[in-house]
Amino acid sequence: MKALKAFAIGPDRYTVVVGYDEKSVVEWYKKETGISEEDFKEYDVSEYPMDKEVHLEGCPNKPNLVTTTREWMKDVTEFPAIAFWTE
Repeated sequence: MKALKAFAIGPDRYTVVVGYDEKSVVEWYKKETGISEEDFKEYDVSEYPMDKEVHLEGCPNKPNLVTTTREWMKDVTEFPAIAFWTE
């Protein structure tokens, strides 16, 4: 099984998407969001560290949760999947 990777996708506020490779993650993201190829030209895509600490706000029963992408996504079984949004 391939190792999971995370990618930050967006023009300003980034969506962090977890999957197995950049190409399949980007294609899935474009399909899910319905963004056109023309509009996607304005987006950046960069690898996002799976073990970087992130502060997630607004989680039920866990306000201001500190975790990593790897830990946050440990129970997800289908990829690609959106992990969270970041500025």
